[in-house]
Amino acid sequence: MGLDIMFARTEYEHAFRAGSYSGFGLFRDVLAVEEDIVLDEMYGFGGTRQWASVETPLEPLLNHSDCDGEIYDWQAEQMLGRMKEIYSLWKNGHFSWDRKYPKKKLSDEDKSWYTDSLARWIKACERIANPDNNEYLLFA
Repeated sequence: MGLDIMFARTEYEHAFRAGSYSGFGLFRDVLAVEEDIVLDEMYGFGGTRQWASVETPLEPLLNHSDCDGEIYDWQAEQMLGRMKEIYSLWKNGHFSWDRKYPKKKLSDEDKSWYTDSLARWIKACERIANPDNNEYLLFA
């Protein structure tokens, strides 16, 4: 079992595998720390902090079901700039997670997987951000 991301219009095309549900959850945890967000504290993730109290262009991905739903062109466009900034940091080994949780530092293998995962999200978001493509991302 795991999460697949599909390009959707009137038919479906596989975009990429986002990983197991737990792996995708960990990816979002690590990504959220870059925005100074702890997902466990957020409403919908077991916490009480409301999403209205944070400002991040990554909300469409961070505050999203991990097993269904969609991300649309305007949401992808909103996220792309910040995703690319974080990718640049991660590609150079700079993960906020390691500073926030020094006793739970990420392994080099984990860092590589998260960086590659973010690259897949960027590529998919670049494709659907073009409104001429008339596509969205479907969580399946």
